[in-house]
Amino acid sequence: MTTERNREDTAAGDPWLARLRQAAPIAEKRNPPEWRIAEIRRQTAAAERPRAAVRRGGLLWTGAALVFALFVFALAYAYDMPGGIADWRYSRAAGLQGTAHIPLERTPEEAARKVRDISTMEVVHRENVNGGALLFVNWSTKPGQVTFGVEYVRKSWLGWKWVTGGQYGFSGAGVDSRKADYMSLPTAKGLPAPAILFGQLLSPDIANVTVTIGGPDGGDYAAKIVPYGREGRRIWFAVLPRTAAAPYGISATDASGSAVAGVSFDDPTKSGILPLAKGQTLSRQP
Repeated sequence: MTTERNREDTAAGDPWLARLRQAAPIAEKRNPPEWRIAEIRRQTAAAERPRAAVRRGGLLWTGAALVFALFVFALAYAYDMPGGIADWRYSRAAGLQGTAHIPLERTPEEAARKVRDISTMEVVHRENVNGGALLFVNWSTKPGQVTFGVEYVRKSWLGWKWVTGGQYGFSGAGVDSRKADYMSLPTAKGLPAPAILFGQLLSPDIANVTVTIGGPDGGDYAAKIVPYGREGRRIWFAVLPRTAAAPYGISATDASGSAVAGVSFDDPTKSGILPLAKGQTLSRQP
């Protein structure tokens, strides 16, 4: 016969039975040891150090780029501002006593008009060259009178700035019967402008114009021909190296390649009516 006492003794001696009698285990919060906490902190700090270095490097590069941009802008402003370095160089090249104050404008046309102080000039063609623009300008349309020219303006970070230009004019007998004309505009030391030979063509018989120059880059240069206006008139121009020098030559030919007009000269600022070749009689636009 098994008594209650015997059952208790049996349970006490049986470990498996004792475990079955235990209550469900109670959840408890366990904290990692101190050495493990220190190791986790070291690993986290090691992972953060490269990211922090990258952030610091990015801030340094951004700051350096900003300082450099401000420095470049300050230099550009000092160079191109009215009365700045560019105007000082122009004044020296032009032989002026003081320093000119050439304004900065939003468009090439405004830049040229501000310098010339003429609001009615007619820009018949614009040609982008060498970081700037050539503006071909018709100053007069009166019968018996011709005033034609070119202005060179330069593009900067701050706007458009006039650099140089020139005009030629004729009046009197023979002006309205001319077939072509020309002008030579040389470059000036200290000015960022090309040398140029240009003019007008008033005869449809002229198909091509070739310019010849001397100097280190001497040779033949084909002129570009551009129509303008309602009367079938055209302009011609050749943008030349800054080293262009005498002797200069201009040769106009017809569609067959025969010379119909031409001139040779040594004066780098010469202008005039292009003489016809001997025996040539060309037609003329109205």
